[in-house]
Amino acid sequence: MKRPIPRFIWWSSLKDWWWVAWKRSWYPSEDRRHLDDGEGSLERYPHPNEVDFKRIQKKLSERCRYRYVSPEVHSIPGGYEVRSPCCSRNIDKTGGTIDIARIEFNRESGTWQLYRKDHSHGTWCLESEFETLPLLLTVLNQDKHRKFWP
Repeated sequence: MKRPIPRFIWWSSLKDWWWVAWKRSWYPSEDRRHLDDGEGSLERYPHPNEVDFKRIQKKLSERCRYRYVSPEVHSIPGGYEVRSPCCSRNIDKTGGTIDIARIEFNRESGTWQLYRKDHSHGTWCLESEFETLPLLLTVLNQDKHRKFWP
């Protein structure tokens, strides 16, 4: 019979996690200190950051297309890039890794921008803008017209 995890172990790990998150929010690393101009919360949490990185990774596991491959999320200046193995072999005949989407945060408008890759020209095309990251990830995961997951 399986024994449940003792409550003090679970509580301790949760307490440690919150302590690390709280400490990071008050003591930014040396490379991010120059970004905090004191202009507000957008400057305090620059993109890419660890919280949004994990949110994107977690939400991609709920996608509708190509659930049997594991997409990769990479940090890029100003946002994130999603790459995945090409299982349909429509883009890469060898099944190599292809670019799926680019997610950027626009500080001026406070919106999230979703780009798709035009593989025939090798360029990024702005698909749409969203007020929140969860809305953007919902559209990326559904992909009704196969614009992102070819």
